[in-house]
Order: sequence, then C-alpha cells, then structure tokens
Amino acid sequence: MKFKISVSFFCIFLTQFAFSNNRPLKFCYEDQDSFPWVLKDGTGLNISLIKILALKLNTEIILTPVPWKRCLDDLRKGDVFDGAFAASYKEDRLEFGRYPTLNGLKDGKPNENKRLHRNEYSLYVLKDEKTIRWDGNIIYGVDVIGSLPGYSINDFLKKLNIRVDDGTRMPLGVFEKLISKRYRAIAMQDYRADYVLKQKSELNNQIKKILPPLEKKSYYLMLSTKMFEKEKEYSNLIWNKIEDIRNSKDYKNMFEEFFKNKN
Repeated sequence: MKFKISVSFFCIFLTQFAFSNNRPLKFCYEDQDSFPWVLKDGTGLNISLIKILALKLNTEIILTPVPWKRCLDDLRKGDVFDGAFAASYKEDRLEFGRYPTLNGLKDGKPNENKRLHRNEYSLYVLKDEKTIRWDGNIIYGVDVIGSLPGYSINDFLKKLNIRVDDGTRMPLGVFEKLISKRYRAIAMQDYRADYVLKQKSELNNQIKKILPPLEKKSYYLMLSTKMFEKEKEYSNLIWNKIEDIRNSKDYKNMFEEFFKNKN
C-alpha cells in the first residue's frame, strides 16, 4: 500500500461528485515541517487524513500552509479560513474557534476521541549537561528555555516560572542555539525534534532527551466560531468523520507505511 494519495486522482474524484456543502472548505496549517503530521512538501499524516476527509464528505477542502500565528489570526477573522490544524487545546482560543467537545458547549473540554493525533513535548539538552532535570513536577537547574513561537508548551513552562525564548521559527535554528550554548535547554515536540536529530547526525551526537516527557497533548482540527455557529451539524459531522478515519484499518496501515518509507 502506497502512502501518498495522488493529487490528480484527488482532483478528478472531486469533480465527479457534487459538493455536499455546496462550497469548498478552507483549512490552514503551519508552513513548517512538523514530522510526521505535516511536511513542507505537502505530505504528512494529517494532510493525508484531511484529504481522506474530503473524499468522505464529497467536499473540496483547500489546504493552505501559512505561519502558525497567521493561521490562528486568520481563523479569528472568521472569513478567511473555516478551520486550522493541528491545534492543541488552549482556553483563549475559544474566543474565535471551536474544538470537538463532549457536551457540544463552547466551554466544554475537547473530546480526545476526535483528535487528529497525540504528541509529546520533552526537554532536550547537551549530552554533557549534568544539572538540569525534570521530575514530572519541577524543572531544576535552568530558568530560561528555548522553544518555538506558538507552541502550547510555552504556557506550561511559564506556569512553572520558566522564562521562554521563542524568537526562532525553525526547529533546526533552536537546536543550533542549544549547540552554541545560547540555550541550556529547549522544549520541543518529540516527533518533530527526533526527526530533525535523525537527519542531522552532528546534532544527534551532542544532544539528549530528558525523560519523562514534559507534557502529552492531543491535537485537533479547530473550526472557526463563525462556521460552527452557522453549521453545527456539519461541523460535528466533520469531527465524527475524523474519528472514523483515524480509527480505520486503512489509516493505521498508512501510518505504519509512512514510517517504513522514512526509515
């Protein structure tokens, strides 16, 4: 089974069926590699899941990669994008977007069964680092940690009275600052960080991950408040379909195949 869905087949399929909602859906996502979920070459497990969603809904879905902050800002406007992925749960985002919830209410916690994926954040330090440690409650030995802008882990760190430096957009740049000792520790998504280290042996030989993970998070397709309030049934259908696809045998096979192709 091949991982990639043919773009030409995808477009031909859509032209042969009437759109169920009579308009295309417009989703944005971050324009940087976030292995294995989205990659700059237009592939990734989230991308494939959303394309399958379009087929299941018989609806065109236009995917636009943009900087993550802009993605959320445009979702806030309500007339640029219908949805943004992959978004972790943050209470302040409820001002402009909705997550799939257990009770359907704005203030309800997300239903993790309807997530796109789950990811972990961990601390990364130089291999000769001896004083920095994490016991699951407190980070010892450092008061400033490097991260990426828009990461939800940044709020988590601030609650631990850790200052966050998120002035670098690219994961590789954050790792380079760690190597140059501008940071003593960085907080990264595991899949994303481990992928970068695997590609860069000169970094991998000098950096280690501190366990346990800082935090485990689920990520969702967040829909704009404007869309949800106008089309509640359709919004819930979208989230239900995501759950069905993610739990399907075909998607699980695709997941395994993706990693085989990257090894």
